[in-house]
Amino acid sequence: MKLRIAWLLLLIGPMFLIRAEADETKYRPTKLLYKGWIKGKVTHTQTGLEIPKLEVNRDTKACGPESRMIQAVDIGPGGGLRNAVVYLKSISAGKNFVMPAEPPVLTQDRCDYQPHLQLVPPMSSIKITNADNILHSVHAFWFPLGSKFVIYPNSVTYPAHTLFNIAMVAQRKESFQQLGNPGIVKFICEAGHYWMTAYAVVMSHPYFAGVDADGNYLLEDVPPGKYTLVSWHEYFGVKEQLVQVKENQPAEANFVYSDEL
Repeated sequence: MKLRIAWLLLLIGPMFLIRAEADETKYRPTKLLYKGWIKGKVTHTQTGLEIPKLEVNRDTKACGPESRMIQAVDIGPGGGLRNAVVYLKSISAGKNFVMPAEPPVLTQDRCDYQPHLQLVPPMSSIKITNADNILHSVHAFWFPLGSKFVIYPNSVTYPAHTLFNIAMVAQRKESFQQLGNPGIVKFICEAGHYWMTAYAVVMSHPYFAGVDADGNYLLEDVPPGKYTLVSWHEYFGVKEQLVQVKENQPAEANFVYSDEL
């Protein structure tokens, strides 16, 4: 009997250690006495990339007959790489999450998802609306942070984890769904609208930002220290660099992509 108990303790002990380590790595909001900030720009060297267009070959009366530009690659006149996200790779404590008063919204309008990219806290719910009087199928897949996707919208690399898959008919105008744990959620439509795609980036801490139309980003109220800063783009992938944040000073970090399509 004593031997059996000893074996159980040997087996259970590491589990308690793993759980304790997992709890210690969870992000903790704390009062910040000292803080700095990180700013910079995400750019692409080739402003003249020819972006493929996709033919609308279904429900043209509701969707419109116009070809759709692939949204994955959107480069501004000054090289700003739109739809990029910048975040700290890991941080254990810092400022509080600023929770939005309303849940994030994903709209289906004229057979397009809007917005194409949004950033949300963990365990967020999302409101999905259908402004079209036709059937849409909203299939949401979860991927780890940093995942890279192919340029064609509704391509999914399997095995992939399905968060939910709902049909939204003309009479079903809205649905609330959970986005779950930190990672990247990819939305596609499986009702024949192959060009429809959108992403939600779910973060475990509040130190993340989407770039503006010129590729600029800003991370505020960062505790002083050394960090790995990540730039992610759905098609061009991940770049990382080390940054050191000092009290009441800006740290600048720029990311430059040059990949071909």
